Parts: sequence; structure tokens; C-alpha cells
Amino acid sequence: MDMFHQYTIEAIRREIHTERICENGSLLPPRVAVRIEDYLVNDPSLMVAYAEEAEGLDAREHRIIEASVLTERILSYDKETVLAETFDLAQEEHSAYRPFYASFMIKADREIQEKLRGLDYAWYGAYFYPKEKEEAYRDIFSKEKVIVSDAVFLFSVTPGFSVEGRLVILPEAKDVVFGGAHLNRDYSVRYDMSRFAETEDTRISETLQGLWKKDALKTVEVYNIGQGNADYLRSTKSRMLFDLGYPYRSIPGENPITYRRAILAIRQAKPSAVILSDWDWDHFTGWVYANADILNVTWIAPALSWKEYQKKNRSATSISTNAYRLAAYLQKKQLLLLAAWQTYPRTVTELHCQGGQTIRLEMGGSGSGDPEIALRSRHGLYFTIAGESSSVNTVLAADVPYSSMREGTVSKELQILHVPHHCAKMQLDVLEMPVSSGVRAAIISADRGTEYDLHRIRLEKNFGADHTVFTSDRNEDNETLAVELQFNAKGPARIGKR
Repeated sequence: MDMFHQYTIEAIRREIHTERICENGSLLPPRVAVRIEDYLVNDPSLMVAYAEEAEGLDAREHRIIEASVLTERILSYDKETVLAETFDLAQEEHSAYRPFYASFMIKADREIQEKLRGLDYAWYGAYFYPKEKEEAYRDIFSKEKVIVSDAVFLFSVTPGFSVEGRLVILPEAKDVVFGGAHLNRDYSVRYDMSRFAETEDTRISETLQGLWKKDALKTVEVYNIGQGNADYLRSTKSRMLFDLGYPYRSIPGENPITYRRAILAIRQAKPSAVILSDWDWDHFTGWVYANADILNVTWIAPALSWKEYQKKNRSATSISTNAYRLAAYLQKKQLLLLAAWQTYPRTVTELHCQGGQTIRLEMGGSGSGDPEIALRSRHGLYFTIAGESSSVNTVLAADVPYSSMREGTVSKELQILHVPHHCAKMQLDVLEMPVSSGVRAAIISADRGTEYDLHRIRLEKNFGADHTVFTSDRNEDNETLAVELQFNAKGPARIGKR
């Protein structure tokens, strides 16, 4: 990397938390722009479906909320690289470029959550300052209308970098201008998602067939490394990594043991291909900690936008700047295949394995019965696995709710279910009681808040309490990082902790 780009990256890393002197002599951190990426909704029906069982359960008081961040220097750097039509990875000045990640992780209690829910999906002016400097800024940020919360700034071009501090969002400052660019007016023009061409299903199928080589599925490792998690499908010679989650519930410094163990698990993965369920941050940001070769394999994901819905609901189809940088980089390397949002629900491809197994990569449908769940999740990718009997025995759901899956997917023959993380926000009545007498487990790799407890109640009715596995980092044993599923020609043969 040449001196200019090296300097720019270092400047971005330090710009966020470096104070400057204002005309009146006060300290003030650099101004930034933030956009809340989490799909925050009020859900008044949360406690309705299982009122009796849910009695006494508390609603979630705290959550980590991701906010994309832009500064003038970040925007300038992007314009020099991924936003430039002439950006060529083969050129010497760009040969060392890697997509970077820049976000705030906001620690939101119930009050902060309610304030953030009141924000439009737009860029807002904001400031970030170290906790130890809080007293110096107290007068500046004492206005009633600002939103103040603890936050962690995460930045990475590998390795990662984090700073704890206080984030101040200015709800009325929506017309953010950087370098003459009005973010809310010009953002979609600069970060233009229409530049990403969709891929025919036949090409996706040919690519995966060539990578998998009809090998028999041996194991699926379900890792607890974030809300999006990661399912690692392995044959004798080939591997597919389904989602590459980020350990967002283990922010550096708060739970260093869990965080380090999760990063180690990510680094050990050496997939032949990466498949993303959708472009939400909790599905792809683990690449920051992965082996460098992760950016040298094929990536398959849903299309980045859907024109039919773009004008109706930007937040339902837009992606973060971090996702855009990654997608643009992979496209430049001709490694990105995007499944079109056209016919759904549908099977994108089938992998017929030795021994009679069939692995299907599916795209979810509208799921009109789950309006609280974002369109990008309902139309996400998920995996089903069938044995020699052709019945689906395993579902790796990612974010796709049951009502969006192909009819008959969550049927009585189901043995293994990696549960969608939306849990109680979904319709659950489509789940049938399995009849299999073999290996049976519902795997919930998510926090044990109210939503998940409600879902767990239903799963235990279906699968039986002894067959429900939790890999949450708040589980009783606090040690379950991964669950390993072993397969034979008929289906799941064994399940155990790794």
C-alpha cells in the first residue's frame, strides 16, 4: 500500500476519537455521520401467541445496535477506491487494498432503543468522544434533543481496532454535508447498488457443483459466533461456509474469552465458498477476523437491491457502507455471485451427493404472515438437506422465517433445525411435530431474551426438552462454542458439542 493510502487508513482509525480545539477553546471531537442499520420495530404482539407460558418473562432491556459511520476522510477514501469506476485491483497503488469495516456498536437500554426507533432511515450528524473526556463535553451535549449513549467504535482493515466512548446523535441534523456531498441526497448515487449485476441460477449451480464435486456431506459445524452465526458444511474434500457472523455480543474488552475463542474459530475455517443469507452486518463481518484467503474464494449472496421495493422502504433493501465495500471488492475480483430476487420461494441450486444426499440452496419467499421481519431477511438464502429418502431432514435457516420457506420444509420428517434468530417474531404454527425416532435437535444460537424463550417453549413441545440445544454465550455452561452434526446417507447420525 502506498504512503497516501497507508496514511489515509491510519487517519480514519484515529480521526473518530481525536479531539480538536474549537474557536471558543472547547474540546470537540470530529463530526461524523451515522445511520442506524438494525431493523428496530415495536412489536406489541410479542407476548400474545403464548401468553400463558410467557407470563413473568421480561422484555429485553438491553441490546447492541449497529450504526454505520462515515467521515469526510472515509468518504474521500471510498471515492478514491471502491466508488471509482477506474479502481483497478491490479494497479500497484490498489494491489494491497482490503475492504474495511467502520461502525459504532451502540449499547442501548430500553430508553435509547425507543429514541432510536423514532429516527428515520437516514444519515444523522453525530460526535464520538472518549469516556474520560466526558466532563469537558458536558455543556456542549446537554441539549434535550440529542441522543447520548455508550458505544464502541469498531474499525478494521485487519487486524481490528476498537475504542470505547460516548456517542452523541443529533436527531435534527439530517442534512449532513461532507466534501460538498449531501449524504441523504447523494448517498444512493455514490454508493449505487445497481452496479452489481445479478447472476443466473444456472451459473450459481454450475459454480457450486464444481466446488462441491458431488462429495457426500460428512459434518455441519454450527458455530456460536454472533447473531448471524456460521454453519460450516464439510465433505471429504470440500467446505461451504454459510454466513460469517460477528461476535457482536462479545465486544472486545467486555467478554474477551468468548471473543477470542470466536475469532479463533473463524480463522480456522478454510471454505471453498462462502454463502451469505443476507447482507446484514451480523452475517458477514466475521470476514475481518478470517484467514486472508477468505477473500479469494467464491461468495454467493442475494441481490443487493430490489427495485420493486426500493422506493417503498429503503431500509428493507439497502445495505450498509461496510457491506457495499465488501461487495464491490469481491465483484472487482470476479468472485461475487448474486442470486436474483425474482421468483420466490425457489430452489437456487441442488447438490446431489454420493450416497443419495441432496443439499439445496433455497431463497425465501415474501412470508406475508411475518410483516415485522425485514424483506431482506424473508428473501434471504437458507439451506435444506435431504437424505436418500428425499425428505428434508435438516434446515439451516439463518434469518429466513418459517412462513417464507418452501412449503413442506419444516415438516414432520425434520430432524435438525438451526433456528432462525428472529424467533418469536415469526409465525410458529407452521412448525409440525417431528415423528422421527432418530437424532433430533433444535439449535438456538442466540441470546436468551424474551423472544427466544417464547420460541424455545414451542420448540420443546415439538422436539422435546431433551433434544433442544442452546449455544448461546449466556448458556448455563457458558462454554458451548459449536455443535457438530454428523451425517450419513439417511440423514443426521449424531450431534455433539465440539
